[in-house]
Amino acid sequence: MKGLGLSYEEKKLESFESPQAMLEDIGKNVRSMPQIKIDGELIGGYNQLVEYFADKGKVNYKGEKIWWLKKQIKIISYYFLQIR
Repeated sequence: MKGLGLSYEEKKLESFESPQAMLEDIGKNVRSMPQIKIDGELIGGYNQLVEYFADKGKVNYKGEKIWWLKKQIKIISYYFLQIR
């Protein structure tokens, strides 16, 4: 998303009271991370994000930028950070 010049918000598991609270914020039970929302709509993971922007003619299916963003959108990326 940085490569597209988009700003986004990251929400880490540690910022939630519990894993269940994070899933409730995402809006459904998911089995993998990251999960990405754009303007409140759950897009899914990275591959779904590329498909989302490709369908809109903004990137190719390699994820390479082919457009300039004209509208500010809110993107939230959820992820789980495992510390060993």
